Amino acid sequence: MKHILSFILLFVLSISVQAQSVFDSRRADVNGDGVVDVADVSALVLVMSGPGSADALVKGDVNGDNIVDVADIATVISVMASGGISFAPANVVAVDLGLPTGTLWANMNVGAEEPEDYGLYFAWAETEGYPSDPQIDRVFEYGTYKWMNEGKDTWDQINKYQLNDSLIEGCWYDKDLNFIGDGKGEIELQDDAAHVNWGGDWVMPTLKQIRELINNTTSEWVLQNNVLGRLFTSTKNGESVFFPAAGYRSGSFLLGDELGGVYWTSTVLSTRRVRTLAFYADDALVKHNARYNAFPVRAVMKKKESGK
Repeated sequence: MKHILSFILLFVLSISVQAQSVFDSRRADVNGDGVVDVADVSALVLVMSGPGSADALVKGDVNGDNIVDVADIATVISVMASGGISFAPANVVAVDLGLPTGTLWANMNVGAEEPEDYGLYFAWAETEGYPSDPQIDRVFEYGTYKWMNEGKDTWDQINKYQLNDSLIEGCWYDKDLNFIGDGKGEIELQDDAAHVNWGGDWVMPTLKQIRELINNTTSEWVLQNNVLGRLFTSTKNGESVFFPAAGYRSGSFLLGDELGGVYWTSTVLSTRRVRTLAFYADDALVKHNARYNAFPVRAVMKKKESGK
């Protein structure tokens, strides 16, 4: 079976596949596990070798041509090569600012429908977002934060993304003051609000990518379609991205909207605090904030090399 699958994979990789925008890429998740990978190719081979029932046609007709054949395997592999399933709205654009690392910035926030929309607010390393209305859904504090020891509501009980930060009161140090935490300083994909909500290659920006944005653009406080925010314009190619001044949610309040914006990075400063992009009417800079607060998320992806 392995030899047959290997042969099929090699054959399919030689096929020129059409752009994936013509169909719902979630159809490539043949085995229904939420991920498009080689297991879906294996599942599709099993469908092709089966009795050809109506159910098999529904599962196996990935490209929507009413036939289950090698072209469907090619489509699955193409989705894999393009970063997997993308749930991003159709009007999301990956803006090329000509940055040295090839980072592309989304033209709107996660949860937004337009560039001027605030989108959703996320506590750091949580993937469920909440709207700007502070009366809805959630109070943001340590007691409601996901990554806490059960029943605890103080910062020293954070139980994931723990650094050796000399905060010896934290549960990531033992009674002899030895560090026993997980040492994770960058967010994992399953906790990344951009990746979980939009899929594909979309992720939250690192600290390095935030600094790159600031250092390779000019920025100005603007009113865009009646929404205040900061417009970052590339010094490399003149392209720009707008960040609305969405403020943030903390406790039961929405704070600072129309005065500035704070956006998460994927990078931990200390167990208690995470790096952020912050801006106001007069400046944009790197800061850091407590993880239980809820900020908007602006997604990034890396530019694919030509022919890949």
